[in-house]
Amino acid sequence: KDSEIFFKEFSKKYDFSYNIEFSDKISAIAMVLNNIKTLVLNTNHTYSENELAVLTNHEIGVHMVTTMNGLLHPLKIFSHGFPDNEETQEGLAVFPEYMSNNLTVTRLKELAYRVIAVDSLAKGYPFSRTFRLLHNNYDLDRESAFYITLRAHRGGGFTKNYLYLSGLKKIYDYYHSGK
Repeated sequence: KDSEIFFKEFSKKYDFSYNIEFSDKISAIAMVLNNIKTLVLNTNHTYSENELAVLTNHEIGVHMVTTMNGLLHPLKIFSHGFPDNEETQEGLAVFPEYMSNNLTVTRLKELAYRVIAVDSLAKGYPFSRTFRLLHNNYDLDRESAFYITLRAHRGGGFTKNYLYLSGLKKIYDYYHSGK
């Protein structure tokens, strides 16, 4: 529950409130449910200091702030999101990791492995083949390979995972363009 304290402390700088729930039923380590203004933390995960720094900016500083800002506008689309905005949202959510020197090589590799897993899924490979690809060809330990494979294959296929890296690249390129 130290993670809950960390998130609440981080959130004091914002003029909104949200709920924090704990669940052992999510595959992510944390996620925001914008429609009910709730941050869900995985009870099966022990958070490192770096993860807490990353997740507070990612989940609260980008996703929750975007939703809360959108709710201030009369058009609900601003809080529900525009078509094709997920790539921008995830790019914006990962970019602070880079800007704050919290984007580790390990995290960058994880994002790349997710792209590989989604590519495997898109090619029609079953769960077991994606797992073997990550474990055998990329030398991921069994637990990491399983977790990343699960993220891609859950619910019959979840391709959003490729958006984190492509979104980050677009935001990074835009930032460095000086526009």
